[in-house]
Amino acid sequence: MPSECDTFILDLIGQVREAVAAGWIKHDLRERSAQEPGAFDTGAPQLLGEAKTIAEKMNLVRIQCRKGRFSAAREILRGLLKDIAALRGKTLNEEAYLLLKFNVEFLLEKL
Repeated sequence: MPSECDTFILDLIGQVREAVAAGWIKHDLRERSAQEPGAFDTGAPQLLGEAKTIAEKMNLVRIQCRKGRFSAAREILRGLLKDIAALRGKTLNEEAYLLLKFNVEFLLEKL
């Protein structure tokens, strides 16, 4: 499962980038970081605000999966679901919200 988790999350981070480019995720220009020291570089510094935070949290899930800490990964994903629900209609438009919600729920179900 760790390699599938890696691939899925990297693809989802790419989708976050595409959602930003499409205007589905607005830049709020706030800098927040959930990055764990020594984490794999996702390219998240190129993202801003909430998009960056979302990508960083997804990267934290990757790290937990690599370590076999699936319970911790699930907790991060549950928190991410709450975050994206709170951003719905604000920083995330409906398309971005649904894209993230369904993909995070899918990953949560598979872990």
